[in-house]
Amino acid sequence: MTPETRTESIRGIRPQRFNLSRSWQRYRLPYLLLVPAITIFVAIILYPALSTIWISFHKVQLTSVEEPFVGLNNYNIILSSNLLQKVITNSFVWTISSIVFQFLIGFTTALILDRMGGVGNFLRGILLLPWVMPGIVIAFIWRLILSPDWGIANLFLMQVGMLEESVAWLARPSTAMTAVIVANVWKGFPFWMVTISAGLKGIGTEIYDAAAVDGASGWRLIWYITLPLLRFPLFVTSTLAFIWTFNYFDLIFGMTRGGPLDATRTVPLYIYDTAFTSFRMGEASAGSVLLMIMMCVIIFIYARLMRVQNGGAA
Repeated sequence: MTPETRTESIRGIRPQRFNLSRSWQRYRLPYLLLVPAITIFVAIILYPALSTIWISFHKVQLTSVEEPFVGLNNYNIILSSNLLQKVITNSFVWTISSIVFQFLIGFTTALILDRMGGVGNFLRGILLLPWVMPGIVIAFIWRLILSPDWGIANLFLMQVGMLEESVAWLARPSTAMTAVIVANVWKGFPFWMVTISAGLKGIGTEIYDAAAVDGASGWRLIWYITLPLLRFPLFVTSTLAFIWTFNYFDLIFGMTRGGPLDATRTVPLYIYDTAFTSFRMGEASAGSVLLMIMMCVIIFIYARLMRVQNGGAA
């Protein structure tokens, strides 16, 4: 290229103008679009959590305007409560029993519906109704079902000869926990059914065909093929179900309110009664913080196991 040609090429290049508006949109607009989500997070999650932690270190009562700092005294009161051991035991009995039976019924239902084709899809949608209904509605339905005067549960059991007289299921400490667990299993098993059904769709039929050639059939296929291949969705579902069930409030509150004689009182109900029945907000906040720590530990263990499951560094 000659010097004259190079000069003409340089003259033909126009300097690019810096577009301030375009630069602002490119680098700042994404952050501006996050402001509504951040505002909602701060207002609904972060501020209440920090406020609860602050209250847990103070003696806050709805009957008093003074809020003196008491340090860890609220935590000591909660941890030394005579009712705490029973409440924690009830919570684990309620949670583990619900999860086990939800899994068994959900797994069985998913296997049956998976073999029914289009009819199975229709029935799956019908069976989802209990899961999408509010817990307080489920509580009202089961209070009617278990009513000692006109409940269909007592009527059916007396008709088949399993009972001689009507039983007040929700008024007896020996039967109240079983009653609320049955109601929760009825509400929660569709969630397991849907997740297991989704996992079954990912298992190819050629795997079952190969196992059948080797002589596997019936329960052997389920135990050695289906369950191992569903390990990941079952692990995720059981972890989420544990967190949700342990913190579940409205179903038990609507059916028994923690009674009779604290037979169905779980940790969330214990915190509620401490706050809105005894008006000891400081102690209730301390209980909420302890519950939050427990759930964080469970989520941490879940995340670590997820990394191992995915082949990451533990």
